Amino acid sequence: MSTSQAGPGHSKVVRGLKSFRHLSPGQIRSWRRDGFLILPRFFTPERIDAANRELDELWVNRKSGDSPLVIDVYGEIPMRKRFRDATDEDRELVYKLDDVYLESELTRSLALDSRLTAILDILIDGPPMICNSLHFERGSQQDLHFDTYYMPPPPNSRLIVTSICLEDVHPDAGPVVYVRGSHKLPPHLGPRGNRTVIGQTELEEATSYARANLDVETDSETFLGRRGDVLIWHEQLFHGGSPIVDHSRTRRSLVTHYFRAQDDLADSMTPLGKGFWLNKSHPAVD
Repeated sequence: MSTSQAGPGHSKVVRGLKSFRHLSPGQIRSWRRDGFLILPRFFTPERIDAANRELDELWVNRKSGDSPLVIDVYGEIPMRKRFRDATDEDRELVYKLDDVYLESELTRSLALDSRLTAILDILIDGPPMICNSLHFERGSQQDLHFDTYYMPPPPNSRLIVTSICLEDVHPDAGPVVYVRGSHKLPPHLGPRGNRTVIGQTELEEATSYARANLDVETDSETFLGRRGDVLIWHEQLFHGGSPIVDHSRTRRSLVTHYFRAQDDLADSMTPLGKGFWLNKSHPAVD
């Protein structure tokens, strides 16, 4: 009686079958062609309600105890401060509440939802590890950029980003805008030979390169997500936040950046389901 052994292509076949369980062939083609993927109504209303309650409770209870959370507030003068020092007026401005995932089981459970983790694993060819999370209550109004300007992945790793809509996005609330297919542009390499930018001059040079080689006007699209939708984008997708037309309108979202889990980060990784989260310090406050 003979026995058969898996050949060298067996792992690729298994991975291919896994891909089709979680993403359709059309979705995979779309990701490769466009550099982003939209998962409509991915999260149930109950889970989105829970996320919104948590954000409200974080604000209400921010001065209680010794919270380690940090917030970036974008008023006339951008400022980073301890969340416990944030004012009610700060909440009316554009802000980013940093790395709630380090303290919140709920935030981790959303960012590493089992179905979402399986999809991210396919798209970056390995399990994802949360390296940063940002809670927004309004549009970022951030200029078009590549995330690798500020958060390049470690050597031999990859970066991928998700944005979970915590409410319907109104066109006047400063929606996300992206340039379809821009991930195919060879990355701009700065003076250190990598994709990071440091300082205004390097940022302007990298942005000028992108704009000179992309048809931003023709290929830009606006993401008007619905509550529970998830937008996933490639590390090299040129994207930003459009201007807020009506500042009374909120655009609540949870944005999460992930590296592909790497052996050299093992000492800092905490497993959750089939993904990981980076156990690190909160951002420093001057």
